[in-house]
Amino acid sequence: MEFQVAKILKKNYGILLTTLIVTILLSLMRASGSLQFLELLALDFLFVHHSNKNYDSKIVLVKISESDLQNLQEYPISDRTLAEVITKINQQQPSVIGLNIFRDFPVPSSKLDKEENFLAYQDLIDIFANTDNLLGIEKVTHDLFYSDVRPPTILKKLDRITSADIIVDPDGIVRRGILFPVTDGTEAATVPSMGLALALNYLADRNINPTQNRDGWLQLQNKAFLPFKANDGGYVAADDRGYQILLNWGGEKNYFPEVSLTDILNNNFDANLFRDRIVLIGTTAVSVNDVFYVPHLQDNQTTPIGLYGVEIQAHLASYIIDSVAENRPLIKTLSEPWEYILLAGNIFIIAFWSWSLCRCQTPRKLLLVISGGTLVYSLLIIVIAYWAFTFGWWLPVVPTIIGVVAAAITTKTCIYIDKLNQAKITLENKVAERTKELSLKNSLLESTLEQLQQTQTQLIAKEKLATLGRISAGIAHEIRNPLNLINLNSQLIAQYNQQLIKKLKDNKCFFEELIEELFEDNNDLVWLGEKIELIQKQVTRGEQTIQDILSYTPSGNLNFKSVNIKNFIQETIALIIQKVSLSNLNLNQNIAINAEKDNLEVELIINDFRRVIINLLENACDSLQEKKELNSDFEPEIKITIEEDNYLVKVLIRDNGMGIAQDELDNIFLPFYTQKRSGKGTGLGLFFAKEIIVGEHKGTIDLETQPEEYCQFRICLPKNREKSNS
Repeated sequence: MEFQVAKILKKNYGILLTTLIVTILLSLMRASGSLQFLELLALDFLFVHHSNKNYDSKIVLVKISESDLQNLQEYPISDRTLAEVITKINQQQPSVIGLNIFRDFPVPSSKLDKEENFLAYQDLIDIFANTDNLLGIEKVTHDLFYSDVRPPTILKKLDRITSADIIVDPDGIVRRGILFPVTDGTEAATVPSMGLALALNYLADRNINPTQNRDGWLQLQNKAFLPFKANDGGYVAADDRGYQILLNWGGEKNYFPEVSLTDILNNNFDANLFRDRIVLIGTTAVSVNDVFYVPHLQDNQTTPIGLYGVEIQAHLASYIIDSVAENRPLIKTLSEPWEYILLAGNIFIIAFWSWSLCRCQTPRKLLLVISGGTLVYSLLIIVIAYWAFTFGWWLPVVPTIIGVVAAAITTKTCIYIDKLNQAKITLENKVAERTKELSLKNSLLESTLEQLQQTQTQLIAKEKLATLGRISAGIAHEIRNPLNLINLNSQLIAQYNQQLIKKLKDNKCFFEELIEELFEDNNDLVWLGEKIELIQKQVTRGEQTIQDILSYTPSGNLNFKSVNIKNFIQETIALIIQKVSLSNLNLNQNIAINAEKDNLEVELIINDFRRVIINLLENACDSLQEKKELNSDFEPEIKITIEEDNYLVKVLIRDNGMGIAQDELDNIFLPFYTQKRSGKGTGLGLFFAKEIIVGEHKGTIDLETQPEEYCQFRICLPKNREKSNS
């Protein structure tokens, strides 16, 4: 096995080259931050699918909602209201109370006078001083948008102040928690975050006290909280100031028991709701705008849910406590060297496996095998990353999968190029052999081609000359006679050719040398027979063209007759129903006639005008059939509209077929000009249609079209000849 691996590596140096190039490119992309967004999305996916939807009953949230503010008609919450709420909560002897509300100055009530507000503020100061398990907040850090906020003075003196700072990623999502906002050795460096302080107080009641590990970082029992670094996991040059940790979001919204401020003021809560628990008081009113987005999704939607600042501090406290008390894993990442080793290792595995398949017989099989194997390996990477996250390890999934796919594509491309080079050599050899054979027949082909080109030039010139004058029925009949003679003579020549072939076969032994010299394997006679058959087919097509010309040619009968135009068109449609029914168009259901008047009379040369309508409808059906062949789901439609405009009658025939290109509109009514496929149509239908409408009926015909959308012919006819002549 080791010998085979070494042999493959030696023969296919592309394995190492592919691994090196893909690893370097992905490393540069990752170092530039191009993959950070995708890696954070992958982390969010792991958060969402590892979330715990059960309650965390050790923390209770006291929410000051928008409805509470409406009931109290005050914001911020006045000193008297806040004092009353803290007193009622503390009566149940909670483990610790976190006041997640900035309170650095008195807040009077509009319902009290000046003296009563002064006494209320003094009561609140006394409660702050005498409630040993009460923690306040301040904002320690400041930036261009938010300045720092001072804490309550009395709580500052009693060293019961925490930080409310929250770190947000560039995409607006909170994935990290702050233990200490500042670590610069100043006085501010001693201020912990609210979540950490609540957790430490709760654990202290259970005889679990913080220590330092050998590197000086926070440790609780056997759990060391290692600080977040700027390039941990999928982050690139992230803000790692202070003492941060990666959060392991364990629950979704409404993860903690909660009670509203109004319920507490009205004593509408359980008598043991707060006992021996962590209580967090904070604002969840929309108007306060204290919302932060977290990775979890709400009701399987694509938008992250928003949590208020008090809820985020509660999640941080819960995460710290559960990691110690319930052995909940802390989020860990590999060091950067190990991440790149893991990336290069996966790329090498897929490159080695792909190159080992280069002996597959067909490119299609090779493509399917490598694509399927890459897909399976990518799914395996995702499963391993998901399983590792269960133990707290955040592995780089996105760059690994991209690297695996890139290595597979690169390997397939290289193998294809190699096979193409081999095929090129084989093809060149075959071409050289074939060239020798073709050179022997080249002289004969050149003379034959010259004769065909002369004949073709003559036929084209003759056809062009024929378009200079109007093709009449008499000329069509005159053409038919020589065609019949050609057809008769070609049949005689064909019979003679068959007799000659038979005689040569019967007397081959007698004239063997002469026959082989003159007719090599009878190929010339077979070729002559094919040409005679081709002449007969062309004669048949010529006769069909003459028949079409005769059918398009005006009858010459100029007798006008007054007819009901709607009934006339309906009768004409019935004439072509049988022909159209042979295709996949259902003309009965897909054609509609809309007339302003059912009894509208028009003077027409009946047979000639019927030819016009039949020609336009057949052209429309051909266009619909062509579009139907391109798109089986296409619904064909023909609309015929009959309108009356003073002494004119307008007939609009519209289809939703292929339409006509704009550069063909100027030629569409010229004789022998057609945009149909070869072998279909003579190019005379629209020419004679215009002659009949304009020349005989003194009307007009024009065209409106949009390629690939629709085509509409509009015919305008005078209702009677007297008005048209006037």
